[in-house]
Order: sequence, then structure tokens, then C-alpha cells
Amino acid sequence: MPDETILPKRILIVDDEQSILDCLRMLLESDGYQVETARSGREALTKYSTGKFDVVITDMRMDGMTGAQLAEAIKAKSPNQPIIMISAHENNAPAAVDCLVRKPFALDALRAALAMVLGK
Repeated sequence: MPDETILPKRILIVDDEQSILDCLRMLLESDGYQVETARSGREALTKYSTGKFDVVITDMRMDGMTGAQLAEAIKAKSPNQPIIMISAHENNAPAAVDCLVRKPFALDALRAALAMVLGK
């Protein structure tokens, strides 16, 4: 019988491009993660308030609410929540972000970021 105390890590991915969400969901689910997606910062905050996530991965540039603003809002509620930002434009991670992955990126770079913030 499987050990039910070992549950897959839950990830919330936020990006305003559906194709990016679909691709990351497929790749991370194949790695064994449970993945939810949101197409905006506001949608992400709604999903975040009703669920528990081990990691939030967000794009930086989105309409309405930037990834940095989303990270600040999440950290205000949950200071220890690991957040990974994906950006082609930023050179340094904003203060509320635990790790920055630069676009374009290889899947191994995202896996390394996940391992770092999850303490693996």
C-alpha cells in the first residue's frame, strides 16, 4: 500500500499566455507535480486563497497585475510561501520572489529552481 503521507507537491502557475500554461502544466505533471493554473494575478489570488500550494510560479509581465505585485500580495498573507518568477526582462528577482528563472529557459533550469525552493 502506498505511503499516503507522501503527497505530490502542488504548484500554482500564473501566466497570461494559455500556451505557456498548457506547456508548463504538461511538463510539471509529467514530473509528478499537481498543477493548477491561472491566467491573471487576480485569478491566482482567488485560487491561492482557497487552496494550499507548495510553490507559486509566475510570469513577471502580465496585464492588470504584475508578477511582482502578485508575489507581494501572496507574501503579505504567507511570508514563507516559495515563489518562482519567470521573466525575460528582469535581471534580479524582486524582493518578494525566492528565485528568478530567465526566459528563454530550459526545463532543467525550472527543475533546479523548484528543487532549490522546495529544499531538495
